[in-house]
Amino acid sequence: MSKVSVSDFIIAVSDLIEAQSSELQKSWSEFFDKERSKNVKLFFKIGLIAVFSFLILLGFITFLYATYLLLSKFIPQYLAVYIISGLFFIITLFLGMKIKNDS
Repeated sequence: MSKVSVSDFIIAVSDLIEAQSSELQKSWSEFFDKERSKNVKLFFKIGLIAVFSFLILLGFITFLYATYLLLSKFIPQYLAVYIISGLFFIITLFLGMKIKNDS
């Protein structure tokens, strides 16, 4: 039976700890690299959604203003505003009911 000194045991344990820590560091760095790339893709998609939402809102406002100008040629201006707001209210009501029925 061979004798193992305490110093040899401590050296073996420290080598084992070093190997395990380097493997753990490598796996964590791979994990964080994957998560970082997922976050970059997610932020890119969120940015695109924000830009498209702004463009849709701008287009909708322009559409409402053009509708107001068109209606104000045929009927008084104050009635044009009420008609547009009424249509918008009805559309919002239908969308709200659809969302409520879907969930």
